[in-house]
Amino acid sequence: MDSLELVLEYEMTQSASYDSKKDLKIEAYKTIASNPDIDNRQRTQYLFNVIEEFEKYSFDSTLFYAEKVLNLAKAINDQGFWWLLYW
Repeated sequence: MDSLELVLEYEMTQSASYDSKKDLKIEAYKTIASNPDIDNRQRTQYLFNVIEEFEKYSFDSTLFYAEKVLNLAKAINDQGFWWLLYW
């Protein structure tokens, strides 16, 4: 039990580092998604990656990007992401 407690305490001290890594990953996906040189299907996929990163991190941001992906998918008639309507 003591070793488990030590691991938990260590992981808790690393939370800022984990948050920073997650923020960098999210920003990278958002930057790529905003690149005007990629097509809308690629943009949809990168925005969906943003959703996956935010999913257990920030509900408001997850919902915001889910709506963006859904609207973009509708605009390009990509039914692969329409399941978000029921999410």
